[in-house]
Amino acid sequence: MEPIVYKLKRILRDRQISHGEIAERINKHRTFITRKLNGDSMETRLLEQIMEATELTYQDLVCTPQADASVRAELDDLRREIMLIKEALPKYQT
Repeated sequence: MEPIVYKLKRILRDRQISHGEIAERINKHRTFITRKLNGDSMETRLLEQIMEATELTYQDLVCTPQADASVRAELDDLRREIMLIKEALPKYQT
């Protein structure tokens, strides 16, 4: 699994969000943000501030499009199975 800071940095680059923009939004110096994003780790509080300022979610950082597709496929399979079970169960009156 790709480290969170690396993934965060890649997402910010893909969305064309500069270190200066982030620094301004969370009231930090641009050099501080650049130094943190060039490191291997980051404090949770700073990560949350950056995520909030850039409107990122934990899903953006943790999930991959391939994982999303496989989870959706598995959920679809489970829904079909539940529907089959419901059809096979006798109808109970309440």
